[in-house]
Amino acid sequence: MSKTITLRLNEENYKVFRKLADRDNRPISNFIETAVNRFIEHNVFVDEFEMEEIRSNSELNKSLKRGLVDMKSKKGRFLNNYQIFETDEFLKKITKITKRDQIFIERKLLQHIYPQLKEEPHYDNNIKKLMDYKSETWRYRIGKYRVSM
Repeated sequence: MSKTITLRLNEENYKVFRKLADRDNRPISNFIETAVNRFIEHNVFVDEFEMEEIRSNSELNKSLKRGLVDMKSKKGRFLNNYQIFETDEFLKKITKITKRDQIFIERKLLQHIYPQLKEEPHYDNNIKKLMDYKSETWRYRIGKYRVSM
């Protein structure tokens, strides 16, 4: 069932929304609802192209499953109250990349990602939810690498 909310806008924002809604020939409420839905879809979930790339990468899927097993059996290093931890699978994989990339990832994790996850574990430009995974799985993109959680 639809719910009604009250939204307070300043005059400048109202004029922008009104103009864009008029351009699409629809009510301002519908324009705002559609814009918010698009924003959530774009910023919360991985897109269908990345999801297809993830699904078609059998090695990545095996790694995700091993990481999930590690997580369920609590193998790894716990980092905070949200039970974000580095799985044995992650610790093994990171030793197989170049030393330069290891330093880059470790620095990014310690200086940016882990502090961000402690504050808000599901919201950042680089955090997106993977679709169709039984256990909620999120990925954090660090350059060409993905960290799954």
